[in-house]
Amino acid sequence: MTPPKCGLITIENEMRNPVIEKFEQLRKWSLNKYKKEFDKNADTQRMMAKNGETLCVAINSFIEKVNTLVNKTITDTLLTVKQYKNARIEYDAYRTDLQELNHGLVGQHSLPKTEQAKLLFQTHKEKYEQMRNDVVMKLKFLEEHKVNVLRNQLGLFHDAISAYSIGNHSQLEETLARFHIK
Repeated sequence: MTPPKCGLITIENEMRNPVIEKFEQLRKWSLNKYKKEFDKNADTQRMMAKNGETLCVAINSFIEKVNTLVNKTITDTLLTVKQYKNARIEYDAYRTDLQELNHGLVGQHSLPKTEQAKLLFQTHKEKYEQMRNDVVMKLKFLEEHKVNVLRNQLGLFHDAISAYSIGNHSQLEETLARFHIK
């Protein structure tokens, strides 16, 4: 009586075929359905990565320009102001020395000292006036440069973040081009 065994196998095969077919259909349907979603997700991730890299270029440029303003331009101006302050102290010291020699008793020994004091006073006066002109020029340049750099860099930062936020890669590229960033 082997037919029952064969019968079971036959029944199983008959039952299995529609189930296998359904699973095959489900697998094909699932792969096709999810493949589109995975492809779309991969495209989105690629675009986000590309936009992120472009945004990093814009942010690095922003940081570089602001660092230059803070660490070079402002530092240089402060150094010039410090030199001006020192030149003012030296100028005042030599002016005071000359005034004391001019108000003191004039004699043979004081005449060479007075001439030397006049020469030192004149030298330090010219240095002081030159430093004053340098400070005025650097402060004016700093103010103009600061306003330009901050306006331009904040515009770049704003436009780049906006373009990135809405996922507009072409606008992000245009922003970099407008600010001459490669």
